Amino acid sequence: MDNELEIHFPVETDLVELIWGNETVYPWNPSNPMADHYFSIQDHSFSVTAWSANELSPNVESFFAGLEELWNGFKSETESLLVEGYSDVDQQLLNLQLQFGVVPMGIIERIVNCAHSLYHSNLSLLEQLTVCVHGAFPHLDHEDLWVLARPFVYAMRSGDMVERLVDIHRNSQWHTLSDVEQARLGLAIAQVILSSRDTL
Repeated sequence: MDNELEIHFPVETDLVELIWGNETVYPWNPSNPMADHYFSIQDHSFSVTAWSANELSPNVESFFAGLEELWNGFKSETESLLVEGYSDVDQQLLNLQLQFGVVPMGIIERIVNCAHSLYHSNLSLLEQLTVCVHGAFPHLDHEDLWVLARPFVYAMRSGDMVERLVDIHRNSQWHTLSDVEQARLGLAIAQVILSSRDTL
């Protein structure tokens, strides 16, 4: 009876043996002693030694210079396409999104709309900053926002504080930031808007 099974399924067993039998598994643990053997075989199968260092060096430099040129052209072209045809407010929103990329667009829009509504108000700069940000972060107390906003009022003259804050959080994710860090970014956005109100 066993012979009948072997006779009827030799093709299937040969196929399974072919698929699973001689497969070389990639060594996921580089400290494994067998990994050195695997990598040396792979290195020998890929022959870079056909070129000398003198041949590779100028080609590599020109390749990366070409990539850099393409990237810069693409980046400037994309930015100019994004900015064309927008109203002043839309262009301001776009510029703020480019500058404060970590901040969600909805929060930027709320702060911008609030700042535009305060353009002709008699509130102090400190009050304007806190009102703008409180609209986007209603769960924060006004007193806490006042404390956070004071350095921004004093820094309105130089703008260095905004640049430092943007640099610190450039590679951050919004949801990983604390409420205080999010509020500071909101205050930085409000500062940029309120300080540029004369140009709109």
